[in-house]
Amino acid sequence: MNIIRTWCQNFVKSHCKKRIIEVAKSVGTGLYVGGNSYVTSNTELGDHVNFNGMAMSGKGHIKIGNYFHSGPGCQIITSFHKYEGEQIPYDNQYIDKDVIIGDCVWLGNNVIILGG
Repeated sequence: MNIIRTWCQNFVKSHCKKRIIEVAKSVGTGLYVGGNSYVTSNTELGDHVNFNGMAMSGKGHIKIGNYFHSGPGCQIITSFHKYEGEQIPYDNQYIDKDVIIGDCVWLGNNVIILGG
């Protein structure tokens, strides 16, 4: 059973890393992916970025600096419903906001970062 679990974990890590490299706008050297993670096409990653379960969504630009590390369950969300409009509780339009994270940043488990 442990052999199958280890194989599955390694497959998820390698598949997610490959998908991040294909989807992201740019990826620096030393990317490590230790858990199910995904990025957007507006994402720029610095060197030695470590994801252990990072989910990114929205149309805003995401820039992450060098030596970034995330715990499991983290999210970056860059698009939001417009809350001032003709429909209640929010309009059907979206507002996109960017996220910029500098160098040497560590996020603990289950952190959510919103654009702007």
